[in-house]
Amino acid sequence: MNDHVTNYKVPARTLQRHVVDETQRTPVYWLNLGRARKCARAFAKTGSLLDTAINCGFTDQSHMNREFQRWFRTTPKAFQRNRMLMEQINMPGYGDV
Repeated sequence: MNDHVTNYKVPARTLQRHVVDETQRTPVYWLNLGRARKCARAFAKTGSLLDTAINCGFTDQSHMNREFQRWFRTTPKAFQRNRMLMEQINMPGYGDV
């Protein structure tokens, strides 16, 4: 007998509770972190703040700058100049989108 369950649907609220129970963070936290990491990786490749902001779903460059300050405690330009941060952003982790 196969114990593997396929196509099992979990209600969204149940999944949210499990994520919070396991990580002590909400799903929105992880989505926002994933977007910030994706943005940092994209910025590392393109160097264009405006293009990166738009492509990563921020409303404008200022919105992206505020999120960089929130998540990385630095500006996007300073982030790009920091070799250690540039190496760390490419490491796998929670929140990758």
